[in-house]
Amino acid sequence: MEHISGVVFRGTVYLGKPLQPHMVDFDTGSPTFWTLTDTACTEATYMAKCPPTIPKYESSKSSEYKIFGTDVNNRTGEYIGYGTGAIMGWPSSDKFCFD
Repeated sequence: MEHISGVVFRGTVYLGKPLQPHMVDFDTGSPTFWTLTDTACTEATYMAKCPPTIPKYESSKSSEYKIFGTDVNNRTGEYIGYGTGAIMGWPSSDKFCFD
């Protein structure tokens, strides 16, 4: 983990089994981890926000991925508003490691 300019903690996390590496900025004020996924980035609504150079988490490649509490096919999920924007996603679990 790297501390940048006294403001941001940046490091690599690994998601899924087999592990998929992702560089992230850690939000020390939040208990929730959000990441871009390959499925979200194929939808027209989100494509502009999914630069092709940023790796996406691929849940279909993980043997330990589990989604719960939502109906992905009907696009109901969790919506959280933040100070300058919002995010929507599906509560799920998978293997998570960082160094």
